[in-house]
Amino acid sequence: MLQLVWNFSASVGGGPSVAATSSPEIGALDKAVVTIKNDGAETVVDLQPAGVDKVLLLVAQSSVASDKITIKISDGGGTPKATGEMALTQPLLLAGGSIGLLPGAPKQAILKFATGGAAATATVELLVARKL
Repeated sequence: MLQLVWNFSASVGGGPSVAATSSPEIGALDKAVVTIKNDGAETVVDLQPAGVDKVLLLVAQSSVASDKITIKISDGGGTPKATGEMALTQPLLLAGGSIGLLPGAPKQAILKFATGGAAATATVELLVARKL
């Protein structure tokens, strides 16, 4: 088995903070790095199939933080089971109970860079950790 280690912290200078860390055993880890163009076209990235109950962590991060760059997570089943578009203004992190917000098994990430942003392209990193 593989060991995943993740850390998260957020703090306000002179104010409150929160931190979390975990190191679950995982059965598989998949990473995809995709370059998308500033042309409004959707780019579909296949994720390894796994039931939502098997996913421990899903991270999406763009090299360009913009509300013009969006991601939808789809079950890929031909029915309209997908999240709404989520802007990648910050890294998207789904772990624990938030995985249940997905509309089914995350089989596809649908990326789009709407026209009008300053950058010509953006690189999006996707990371999915799952148990076997």
